[in-house]
Amino acid sequence: MDNTGKIEGLTRRQITPCVMCGHGLMHDGSLSFYRVRIDFLLADVGAIKRRQGLELMMGSVLLAEVMSPDENLAVAASRDEALVCLSCALRYPLVAILDACQHREEVSCARS
Repeated sequence: MDNTGKIEGLTRRQITPCVMCGHGLMHDGSLSFYRVRIDFLLADVGAIKRRQGLELMMGSVLLAEVMSPDENLAVAASRDEALVCLSCALRYPLVAILDACQHREEVSCARS
């Protein structure tokens, strides 16, 4: 699925150093890098219970799908965004990048 036309680019003011290594995004000579967006979501227990109740009442998940409103079953609690150079994106697992996004102050102190 090609959705590159829907993805916005970056201006110079939006470009920041890599969240992992602190170097410029193209320090290794690569012309590509990653923008990582993280949404922290919480389950909406009330909406889930309403949906489950409708499924039980209708006796069918498919019938409940047709009859129920398209309600969010999760709500966004926070959003974070960071840029990662290609070297770090290939070196570190996603969970380490997520942790760095959430603890940017600690990461910037640990860089050398």
